[in-house]
Amino acid sequence: PRSTLVPYTTLFRSLSALVERARTGRGRVIDVAMIDGVFSLMAPIRDIASIGMWVEHRSANMLDGGAPFYRTYRTSDDRFMAVGALEPAFYTAFVSGLRLDETELPNRFDPEEWPGLASIFAEIFASEDREHWQEVFNGTDACVTPVLTMSEVQTHPQNRARPETPELCDASTRHVRAVLSSAGIDGDQMDELISAGIIAEP
Repeated sequence: PRSTLVPYTTLFRSLSALVERARTGRGRVIDVAMIDGVFSLMAPIRDIASIGMWVEHRSANMLDGGAPFYRTYRTSDDRFMAVGALEPAFYTAFVSGLRLDETELPNRFDPEEWPGLASIFAEIFASEDREHWQEVFNGTDACVTPVLTMSEVQTHPQNRARPETPELCDASTRHVRAVLSSAGIDGDQMDELISAGIIAEP
């Protein structure tokens, strides 16, 4: 599969079929559907819904942007910061970074308090630019990060430190063949897979 959106289950099935073909000479039918990957990723949400704790309205739940400590906020330069301060320690670091006293804030687990609490956070984030907030939260356990543009992702230090990230690698034939070789596939087998269209070189 060439799409990076293909679930890992699909990749596993495809590789298993290739191993089976190499071992027995027989092919396999591969049942592939994107919905399988989505269903797997939705497991935590389905569990919450199964016990009646999921509200079927947009931005009304803790993990869908409803909670003020689990959403994004616009900064003064019209950019955004992402907040994922779900656990108590993260939340404490988060409000501390905003220079707020946690004991003086509304109960963060009460959905009735969420609009007011979100307004407090939004007003503070809007008072400074994204770079300011990035500096405030860098190196903390607040789970607050800048929302990067696609071009910024390419040059972000964390991604630069991971040259194996596909988008940052030189997508060349050399890399494709290196990966296949590390999987124990020799040159002749590579040529067969490529000529059959099973694997594509960039």
